[in-house]
Amino acid sequence: MATLTSATPSTDEILHFLSRPAQTTPASAPELPATPTVTAIAVTSMDGRGAIEGTSGQLGNDTDATIFNTLRALADVVFVGTGTIVAEDYGPVEIPEHLEAVRQKLGRSEHVAMSTLSRSLDLDVESDFFTNAKANPPIIFTPTEDAFNDEEARAVHKNKVKKMESVGARVVKLPAPSVEAALAWLAEHGYRDIVVEGGPTMYREAFKNGCVDELFLTLSPMWVGNGPLTFGENDPDEDGNSTTPQAFEVRDILRSDSHIFLRYSRSFTQ
Repeated sequence: MATLTSATPSTDEILHFLSRPAQTTPASAPELPATPTVTAIAVTSMDGRGAIEGTSGQLGNDTDATIFNTLRALADVVFVGTGTIVAEDYGPVEIPEHLEAVRQKLGRSEHVAMSTLSRSLDLDVESDFFTNAKANPPIIFTPTEDAFNDEEARAVHKNKVKKMESVGARVVKLPAPSVEAALAWLAEHGYRDIVVEGGPTMYREAFKNGCVDELFLTLSPMWVGNGPLTFGENDPDEDGNSTTPQAFEVRDILRSDSHIFLRYSRSFTQ
């Protein structure tokens, strides 16, 4: 387990904290998972809020940003909700030069893929999410046209698909689109290290359906008082007993100033 420290963790300490599995030498890179791994990364306030004024950045510090950017830069694919794409002005993942060799050792492709799930396909194809991702266009999961009730809705959806494909996006039509189905498709198509970056609804669906293998959680020393819950609200139409509690184990802990960084792995001994 990592040693708690109040100083800013070094690059080697952060790579060790993020490693899969934990390495014996801090400078070594993570090893490629034997099977696909779904990793969620999130930040939460003391009162369980995931954002201030609509974005999560104010909850973190420099170490939080480094951990976030390093984890996603080592992934095969980043899976994120459309609301987060808009709120956080998402673009393609930038890979720092010092991590390029780490990716090569992991056997990763040159670029990190981006992916989302959208029924409406109301995404701006002129946003950075599309225009700056030509080297590795995003993967968009959406329903098949027969999921829409009338001919007009089907035609509108079909035109939106064509528009996204015209800018290079890969549109994957699923008969029953869901977070679980999208993550399963990514795993089946060779994406071994899948990072889920929110928002709340996506986190909730991923955890509820048992899709998350590990979680990197930043505990922010802030009480927010209002705003979205980090892991989403209860569905008002959902049976209160419809979810099954899941146990996770703490693998590592880091500290930077008053921020605490926790790595949880799913427990299979429950």
